[in-house]
Amino acid sequence: MIIRAYDNSYINPEKKEKDVFAINVLKTLFLIKYVLEIEANVDNIVSLMIAALTMIASLKAQVEDASADASDADPEEWLHLCIPD
Repeated sequence: MIIRAYDNSYINPEKKEKDVFAINVLKTLFLIKYVLEIEANVDNIVSLMIAALTMIASLKAQVEDASADASDADPEEWLHLCIPD
């Protein structure tokens, strides 16, 4: 269903391959479809989408911080942490 939405000229008139807002809303609707405790209304969809964006922004900041730490550290030290003895 989601893959077909990318090909739909009404939903995705610019034929983008990712980050189509209408498809993100559709994904959120599918996410809550079978969750009886969450009503599929505009407020709940917005809340879930904001929560997802907040998590993405937080994760991006964490990855950037880790990358900065890694660039300052000795590569052998990082390799030792990643590969068990």
